[in-house]
Amino acid sequence: MRDKSRTPDTALIVNPNSCSGLTGKNWDELYEKMEKIFGNGIKVAFSKRSGNGTTLARDMLRKGFDKIVAIGGDGTINEVANGKFLGGGFMAAPEADMADGLLELMVLKDSGSLKMLDELANLKTGHYAGEDKILYSKAKKVLITSMERRVTVTIDGKPVGILPATFQVLPEALTVVA
Repeated sequence: MRDKSRTPDTALIVNPNSCSGLTGKNWDELYEKMEKIFGNGIKVAFSKRSGNGTTLARDMLRKGFDKIVAIGGDGTINEVANGKFLGGGFMAAPEADMADGLLELMVLKDSGSLKMLDELANLKTGHYAGEDKILYSKAKKVLITSMERRVTVTIDGKPVGILPATFQVLPEALTVVA
């Protein structure tokens, strides 16, 4: 039996507009079904716009939820599992494929603050193929260092350490339930 005083371990990220709005209209009934599956006290977050599912999933992972469940169409599922979008709906990795086992790497060359503003329009849409100041590649493992200065590593705007840093795909670290 589940300890109701404990923090819930399952978060639902719900697109209320999915299924032509039926998800939102029938939410009370759907929620009851979700409680039967996952137990009482599940945390629910409703996505409000394109790209919001990724932000919500990252927030729930930071809060320590063991399971993140996407309720919506393929767009919601991809946002939650794929991480294609940066904050604000910027599509940094338009070719991301959660099944290929690869990280998407995007580097802005000579990207001082003012120079980076010129590239934002391309990042918003994900249309930057052929841009000479943007390097886009895929890799299984990435080591990032800085030879010039001490650089803080941030993830979703939160400092998590100092370079050097290694990033890699952890196969099957998330269970995707269809």
